[in-house]
Amino acid sequence: MNQADTGTSTLGNVVRVADGHAVLDQVDRIDELLGRGDVESLVGLFTETCVVHHPEGTARGRDELRQLAARVRTLPDGVQRVQTRKSVRDLPDGSLVVSSVSVMVERDRDWLQGIPFEVWRDTFTADAAGGWLVRERWVERADGAPELHGRAD
Repeated sequence: MNQADTGTSTLGNVVRVADGHAVLDQVDRIDELLGRGDVESLVGLFTETCVVHHPEGTARGRDELRQLAARVRTLPDGVQRVQTRKSVRDLPDGSLVVSSVSVMVERDRDWLQGIPFEVWRDTFTADAAGGWLVRERWVERADGAPELHGRAD
């Protein structure tokens, strides 16, 4: 492995750049699928035994994740969630953690206003196919963030 293939994490261990990019791409894909309401594809990016902690409830496993995702996937018209400030670090067990801040962007009187919305922390584990799946996700609502999630019927 040459120096161009690695980066140093906050723990001082070596993170392969390709793995860092792969998990960051997964976070973007999860957000895209959630925004489109594609719950089945979303659930496929999590392990069978995943745990998701969210202000709307905790899901253990893919079946409960389907139910939780169906409840929180809808945002009001004109509101979009944008991921910002992502960082990747590795854990001693070989998993990778992505931390990110989600900002809500709302069109109001022809100007965009960004409001801090959620803080996310995803722990990824390598799958048998050489990719990465979310093992655990923590979502915390930012202080003062409005309640925006609609309910799916």
